[in-house]
Amino acid sequence: MSGFEGLVAALDELRTFFEARSWSHCLIGGLAANRWGEVRHTRDIDLVVLAEIGDEDGVIDEMLKVFPLRSGRFGSKAKGKSFALQSRVLLLQTKAGVPIDVALGATGFEAEMLNRAKLVAIASKHKFRTASPEDIIVMKTIAGRAHDWRDIEGIIVRQGGQLDWKYIERWLDPLLEIMELPERSEELKTMRVRLDAERGPTSRKVSATPPKKRSQTKRRPPV
Repeated sequence: MSGFEGLVAALDELRTFFEARSWSHCLIGGLAANRWGEVRHTRDIDLVVLAEIGDEDGVIDEMLKVFPLRSGRFGSKAKGKSFALQSRVLLLQTKAGVPIDVALGATGFEAEMLNRAKLVAIASKHKFRTASPEDIIVMKTIAGRAHDWRDIEGIIVRQGGQLDWKYIERWLDPLLEIMELPERSEELKTMRVRLDAERGPTSRKVSATPPKKRSQTKRRPPV
């Protein structure tokens, strides 16, 4: 089984798991960015599942019954669970070894993102609930790594005028203020202006040069 076939099989496995429990969930990260923007290689699955404050234990325990912890990361389930409760990210893998990062969503932004998520095709007839392109832009701007900026650029180029920028700004600016990263809002605006200028009747070329590297976030972003 190829790497991509393994990802597709893992998505089918996850979809069956979540639907059987009626859990609110959606795909984020590289696979979601590929759906809305330019395709790049990714080896893992990132998703969000609703786990409100106080409900984390039940969500974590239920997932650990089916999916093993990430190989080599933890010596026991107790340590893996402790890490998830502290970071709100559960690091799992499928039995075939496909890495899965499960963000435990509880914020207002995550709740709205889950409500906005839609069932879309990720590969051929394989569908999965996936965060909107606007929500992916918000999360990846917060993360601010080189590949995140490339993903954002691909989404802007491909989605064009369909993006709801008022929604993006409504969530992004307050979140960046909380994380003391207001400069990333300006970086996103600069990228948008540049791409608007480059977009013409004969050219929609995506620049491969990301913005200057900024300091990492003070806590792990949900991407």
